[in-house]
Amino acid sequence: MIVAAARIAIAALAIGTVIADILLTGFAEGGMDLGNHFGQFTVLSNVFVAGVMLMNVARRARPPSYEPELRGSAVVAVVAAGLLHALLLGGLPAASGQVVNVLLHIVVPALAVLEWALVPSQRSPRWWATFAGLLFPSLFFVYTLIRGALVGWYPYDFVDPTVGGYGELFAGLGTVVVAFLVVSAVVMLVGMLRQAVARSVRTRTEVVA
Repeated sequence: MIVAAARIAIAALAIGTVIADILLTGFAEGGMDLGNHFGQFTVLSNVFVAGVMLMNVARRARPPSYEPELRGSAVVAVVAAGLLHALLLGGLPAASGQVVNVLLHIVVPALAVLEWALVPSQRSPRWWATFAGLLFPSLFFVYTLIRGALVGWYPYDFVDPTVGGYGELFAGLGTVVVAFLVVSAVVMLVGMLRQAVARSVRTRTEVVA
């Protein structure tokens, strides 16, 4: 019950912050393009985390077979969003202000990591889980290129082929992929260690009983 309540609270915080981001940005700028707003990796990763949290609440008794990988991938996405924002964009707030900035890029990622580290799944992430962490950013990248070509808008310079051309874009993509792989490997390793600790605790409990 405590886990379900915590997951609902994290999901509500993520979705509520995204809504606040939309309202405050629209007010500050006198309007906004929702399509562009939801074309940002930070916004989508927060929605992804919220969706996974709510799915785990709804299907706690019978989680899907891919639950550890999906859950870990959501953590990878939101943590990477926070890191990229800090390293590539200077951590500066957008029009919605510093409070929303901190919630989206620091608080929600931190809570997602805490939930991942403390709440066991039914099994450990499988060996290919690190690569599963690349699926969401890969889909985002493809979607961004397609949508950007159609509407002429890209959320970040490092996914904008109009800045230096497709050659330069793909040449610099390797660094971003490696960064995501490192984040994903660390996140999935934490999940494996968490499962090992949970198994050890269960074994000791059974021995004592």
